[in-house]
This record gives sequence, structure tokens and C-alpha cells, in this order.
Amino acid sequence: MGTRDRHIDNPVRVALVDDHPLMREAIRVALAGSTRVAVVGEASCARDALGLLQSVAVDVAIVDYGLPDLNGARLTAKLRESTSTRVLMFSCHSARPYVREAVRSGVAGYLSKADTDAQSLVEAVLDVAAGHPVFSEEALVSVASCVRDPLNRVDQMTVRETEVWRLMARGLNNKQIAERLFITERTVKFHVSHILSKIDVSSRSAAVACAYTSGLMGQEADCVSVSGS
Repeated sequence: MGTRDRHIDNPVRVALVDDHPLMREAIRVALAGSTRVAVVGEASCARDALGLLQSVAVDVAIVDYGLPDLNGARLTAKLRESTSTRVLMFSCHSARPYVREAVRSGVAGYLSKADTDAQSLVEAVLDVAAGHPVFSEEALVSVASCVRDPLNRVDQMTVRETEVWRLMARGLNNKQIAERLFITERTVKFHVSHILSKIDVSSRSAAVACAYTSGLMGQEADCVSVSGS
């Protein structure tokens, strides 16, 4: 993973959502190695996670896909409706349908349990908290497979859309993009809508992942990937 400025002053507040107690313990131990991360809650199912995250301030939720009552993607969609928590999907499921559904639901990152070590997980949490996308190489391939002729889609963008798309991929929100380009947030939203339509995806996370797999980001492409980088 490339080095980046995260601009985080206080420890990132993290919740663990996984139905396996041993996995939650392993994640807790991995995160305990950093003073920049604090685990503030745990849940073993989607119902409990919703209650927890609606009552406790959490910056990042590390969520397993295979929850017993509601899968992690559907939980993510519900969390996006009621909280500002960013979701980092951490799962043993790496097949394309799982990754695609997770990205469409709005996850801020997707990592494989099999390929992520403790330090990479800590860095991923910090990146997600700072608004930077984090996807394993395998997840990026799955997202890119949703887009037909990604290079042609880049060519279809206007100069301004390309600028907005690139800043989105760097983790800037609409307000920050507007300030950087000296345009209004309304104009940014207009461009984002056109970008999603042109690359035929429904979520900002998918658009960000496609920015890296399409070649738009050039040498910056390695900073979105943790596993295998």
C-alpha cells in the first residue's frame, strides 16, 4: 500500500460485526496493535449491529459478508440509510457476485480474510476512516468485470467529469471536490451522476474502484489495493 496522509487526530472508532467469536477476537487483537484505532463495540448478527451502530458513534464497521440473519451487503445498505458509519467488508467470500453486491450496497472497502495481515487491516481501517477506498486486487477485478470496455468509458468522459472522477477516487467528498475545482457542490453532484451513468454503476464505491482498474489513476492505482500489493 502506498503512503498517504490520513489526517486523523483521534483514534478511529471501530465496530466488529462477525458471527464467529474467534474471528472477532482475532480482529480485536490485530487492531490492538495500533493506538490509532479503538474497538468500541461488537455484534454477531445484523440486527444487533443495527442497534449498536444507531446508538454508538462508530467511524468504521468491519463487517463479515456471511451474517446469519442478513448478509453484510444488505446490512451495509441499511446502515447507509441511518448512520454515517463507513463499512469495510472483511470476508472469506471472494467470488464476484459477493463483491459486486457489496460494492453496489456502498461499502468503502472489501478485503479477503485469507489474504490480509494485521498491519494491512489496521492501515485499511485508517484509510477507510479518512475517506480513501480500500479494495483487494481480487475485489478490484470483480468490480471491473461489471463495466464493459472500461477504457472506452474513460474516453467518453468530458474533461471536467474526468477531473471529478479522479478526485472521487482520491477520496475527496463533494464539498472538497467543489472547493478544489472552484465549482458548486450542486455541479459536482451533477457530474457524479453523469459519471455513474456513463460507467453503468450505481454506487460511488464502484465508480472509485473502476477508476483504478480502468487506468484513469495511472501510477496511483496501487494505493487503492491492500491484499497482494
